[in-house]
Order: sequence, then structure tokens, then C-alpha cells
Amino acid sequence: MMTWAEHVQAVQDDRPGFPVVEVVWEDCTSFGTEWTDKVETDPRITTTVGYLVSQTETTISVVLHVNTEHVGNGAVIPISAILSWRDLT
Repeated sequence: MMTWAEHVQAVQDDRPGFPVVEVVWEDCTSFGTEWTDKVETDPRITTTVGYLVSQTETTISVVLHVNTEHVGNGAVIPISAILSWRDLT
């Protein structure tokens, strides 16, 4: 994969940067410190769209914002939780 700075330069030069992907996956659920009458045990089917900035054997990382030094608003998604994904680039 390219660096964040390389992505920004590629986009400025009208070349492809990181791929834009749509990922459908099973997210875990959690609840806060307040009392609850029911605990939901089913995973939440979640759709995430963004730049694919990292991929390992066990996870992918998808983010919304990229600049030359940082990324922001992202998710690290376990490969085992992914139901489907496609390249939107």
C-alpha cells in the first residue's frame, strides 16, 4: 500500500490513490454503564464506506479522512467479521 502522503499527491495529480471500498460486516455490540432490561446478543450488520488504507491477514482498515500525515474517522475490521466487500473506485 502507498503512504498517506503518496495518496494525497496521487489525488492531486488526478491519479488513483487508496481504493474506495464498501464493506458489509458484523459489528459487535456494547452497552454503557446505565442499567438495561435487555441485552441484545445479535451482531449488528454494518456497512462502512471509505479508503482502504491497510490490509493484513486478519484485518482491514477503512478511513474517511486522509492527509499527508494523518488518517481519521476509521475502523479496523476483522476479516472474519466481513460478510462482503467491493471496490467502489
